[in-house]
Amino acid sequence: TRVTRKCLTNAVNHFEICPKHRTFFQNVIFLAKDPANCSMALETRGAFHGRLAAVLRPLWFGLGWVCVALGMIGAVVPIMPSTVFFVAGAACFARSSPRFERWILELPGVGPLVRDYRSGSGMPRRVKIYVVVIIALAVSISAWRVPHIIAKIGSLSLGTVGILYILARVPTKELVLKARDKVNAQKPRDGQHLEV
Repeated sequence: TRVTRKCLTNAVNHFEICPKHRTFFQNVIFLAKDPANCSMALETRGAFHGRLAAVLRPLWFGLGWVCVALGMIGAVVPIMPSTVFFVAGAACFARSSPRFERWILELPGVGPLVRDYRSGSGMPRRVKIYVVVIIALAVSISAWRVPHIIAKIGSLSLGTVGILYILARVPTKELVLKARDKVNAQKPRDGQHLEV
């Protein structure tokens, strides 16, 4: 640590470092000189994050209700998605109100989808197909009705990106569960030993 401090001090003194980074390195050297400085800095940082969380909590709460409202509209309007907004609402409520986060997780129809997303299970195959078809229809209709070629290209591009994202990045629940079952079947049970 003494060698590290000396190297950092030499780096700060001998190299041209922009003022912002120079301050950063000087703070690192200050913290490295005395372990008590590290705990003091961590306490200060923790207090700052606590105050920041208290300030942001109402913003997260309001954003959570905006997402829930958009999710409810999406549940009625066939072109607009709903699950995405409920997932975002649950994430906002996780930072502001555990009560309303629980409420979303217990909603019939929506709660299981949000829980599946959080656990990494992804979307059921039928929901994935439904979402891809709805996106394709919505994009096709908007591209057909919009008179400007740039808007048509933009709409088709965004729709294609959305569909590719769902197909490539969002896991299919049935495949995830099958893979988990396969992994669990390969693990030794209590009292069993693997053959070497």
